[in-house]
Amino acid sequence: MIAFSTLRPFGSNPEYDRNQLAAWKSWQNVFSLIVYFNDPQPEVANEKTIFVPSEPYPRIFQMAERMAYQNEMCCLLNADIVIGSNWPRVESTLRAKNALVAVSCRWEFDPARGFEPSAVVDCGIDFFCATPEVWSIASNLADERLRVGVGWFDTWLMGCFSSFSMSGLWDITPSRCVYHPKHEGRKYGPGFNH
Repeated sequence: MIAFSTLRPFGSNPEYDRNQLAAWKSWQNVFSLIVYFNDPQPEVANEKTIFVPSEPYPRIFQMAERMAYQNEMCCLLNADIVIGSNWPRVESTLRAKNALVAVSCRWEFDPARGFEPSAVVDCGIDFFCATPEVWSIASNLADERLRVGVGWFDTWLMGCFSSFSMSGLWDITPSRCVYHPKHEGRKYGPGFNH
C-alpha cells in the first residue's frame, strides 16, 4: 500500500514537527512508498519517501488523480497519523476480502502517555484507502475547490466512496490502527482561502 499525505514544513512548530516525525517513522515498515505533497523536507527524506511539489492544501482531484495511476491500493492520511503495529493484519484482511475502500476514524492519544488510553473523540476521518479505480472516480468527480485539510473534504470523500463502492467499503475504526496525537488547534498558514 502507498501512503499519500501533505506535510507542514519542519521548523515552524515543534509540536507539529514531533508529531509528523513520529507518524513517518510508523509508516516506514507498513507502506511500500510514502508520497508527500510539499517541498522536500530532509527530516523525512529517504529512499521510500518522495515529494511532489504543490501549493499549500493541495486539491483533492490532483491527489486522487496521482493515486489513480498506481498499481496498488493507496491511502490518503494526515501527516500526523501514527499507524499501529497491527496494521499488517488489517491490510492482509482487506486484501483477502477484496476491499475496494477502507476508512477509519482517528483514535486520539496523548503523545506523552502513549496509545493508551485512546478514544475516538469525534467523527473526523483521517484515513481513506482505496483501489486505483476508486481513486480515479474520485478524481473525476471532485470539485476543483476541494482541498485537503478543509473541514468538509473528508465528508465529501466519504460520500464519494459510499456512493460508488458501498459493497466493498470497510470501516476499520474498530481495529485501532489509526492514531492521532492530541495537539493544539489547527492553524492555517498564509495563502489559505477557505
